[in-house]
Amino acid sequence: MPFYALVDARTGDIIDVVTYLDGPSPPGVMVVELPARWEDVEAYLRARRRDRGGGGGGEVLLERDEQSHSKGEQRREMTDAEEFYARLEAQLGRSETERRTFSVLLFDLAPADRGDGHAFVLETLASHGQELLPCDVLARLREHLVAVLMPDIDARDQRITVHRGDILALVYPHDADAIRSLARRRHPWLKPRALRTDARSA
Repeated sequence: MPFYALVDARTGDIIDVVTYLDGPSPPGVMVVELPARWEDVEAYLRARRRDRGGGGGGEVLLERDEQSHSKGEQRREMTDAEEFYARLEAQLGRSETERRTFSVLLFDLAPADRGDGHAFVLETLASHGQELLPCDVLARLREHLVAVLMPDIDARDQRITVHRGDILALVYPHDADAIRSLARRRHPWLKPRALRTDARSA
């Protein structure tokens, strides 16, 4: 599986590392193909940051990247992502038939929160008095993106906000087209922010 670094063409800073490319890169962003093994990517990023003078910020981000890409974490994330999409398809069918509402929350994580995105999301929900139930699904869809599927909930009533990163609440049927786009894995937020033409698009 190839890796691609998104690099700020002006400063040379690495914006993000992704495993797929969808469309042309935005203005001012270069794409650099990295070695195929994550272990080699780690070494590349270490050397890149050392060449640029190092510093605590880069080292902390790399440490978090390493934690979230451990082999066990990769297996768990792939499993719950597939479960999320399966449950989303089932929920769409049910809601279209029974005319019941449901919500999907998309959390676009700041780099500092990607090491344990699940914990960040749970803490955010708890701070707004929202507890996840067994019927809800919490899933890591991308390195930067965590999703929560909540049947029979209108998330617009919750007014959930984040102090870092960004959040998008999709509510069926109001946001039916955006939810179907997510189910087809084409929603813009599945791309890193640097690759989106419109960061708030649905």
